[in-house]
Amino acid sequence: MMVRGWTAALALTGVLAFAPAHALDDSEIDRWLESMQELQSWGESQEDLAADEYTPEGPEDMDFERMLAQSAQQHEEVRAIIRSHGYQDVGEWSRVGGRIYRALMAVEMQGSGDMRGQMEQAMQQLEDNPNISDEQKQQFRQQMERQMEQIAGMYEDVPEEDIRAVQRRRQDLQRIME
Repeated sequence: MMVRGWTAALALTGVLAFAPAHALDDSEIDRWLESMQELQSWGESQEDLAADEYTPEGPEDMDFERMLAQSAQQHEEVRAIIRSHGYQDVGEWSRVGGRIYRALMAVEMQGSGDMRGQMEQAMQQLEDNPNISDEQKQQFRQQMERQMEQIAGMYEDVPEEDIRAVQRRRQDLQRIME
């Protein structure tokens, strides 16, 4: 009986340790957006910035938090800008950015409820194409289904509170991420 209680306590502790401390809110999103605007202005003034070499191979490789952290680690000026917006370090800033990005992608996935319909339409065009063999059609079909499952799975655990906060600021976020 005691073991079961300890197991439950450890499981709860594990869940709480990995759960975000609080939901995204407008002030957190504003702070992150302001840091991004300043970083973009700084970046435009730099002539010697190398293009980011990280290129995801597929949807499962999209780790916005890692991309932000890697970019920020390259320049002390970037880290100073991040700190000037109240972030303790690059990790905190990139985690918030990752949460915002994942919530924005979840909003996009919800907004494109017809994505499944678009995929079915693409499959139908594939089926109707006489220049593609049945074997190739089957391979394409399986690949499309796997990608859709991967994309949907990436955003299904985004907290609803984060999604609502990002929905309110969707246009501002989309502008900064263009």
